[in-house]
Formats: sequence, C-alpha cells, structure tokens
Amino acid sequence: MLAVRHGTGGAASSRLLRPWGIANYLLMCVLLVLFVYPFWDVLVLSFTTPENAVHIGLRLVAFPLTVDAYKRIFISDTIFIGYYNTVCAPVLAVLALWSAVGH
Repeated sequence: MLAVRHGTGGAASSRLLRPWGIANYLLMCVLLVLFVYPFWDVLVLSFTTPENAVHIGLRLVAFPLTVDAYKRIFISDTIFIGYYNTVCAPVLAVLALWSAVGH
C-alpha cells in the first residue's frame, strides 16, 4: 500500500500553491491596512490641533504634535462620569438578575 504524505505535493502542487500564497499575502496586507488605519488615524488625530484635525486626507503623523486634547480631558470631570457609568451599569444589572432569580 502507498503512503500519502500531506504537505509534500512536489513541484506540481507548489506551482499551483505559489500564486494562491502570493494572493493570500496581498489580501492579508490589504486587510491589515483597512483594519489598522482607522485606529491609527484616531490616534494621530488625538495628538493634533483642532485646526489640523478638520483637514481631509491621509494622516500618517501628527503635525504639529500636541497633547492639549489629553490635558483637556483629564482636567474635566466628564471622563470620570463615563467610567462611573461603565462600572455601575453592569454591577446594577448583575444585582438585578441575582435578585430576580431569588438569591
């Protein structure tokens, strides 16, 4: 009986798989850009001035670099209200469900 080894298809299968492998890598690179760039853009926008943030176009670096947005966030109390709501809503939901089942 002949043994079949997977993954060793020889020259014929490597010629068939090579274009698919190249296309697969190209597709993954395109998807990487499509999924990562929006996060990068938001990060770059957080370090730029409001005047430069309204410009339309591709942004790879923040110019001029500023941390004024972060200063404004941490001076204000509104960020802590958001954290408070994020913690309280699940806790209250768990307590409500816990009391509903009779514990």
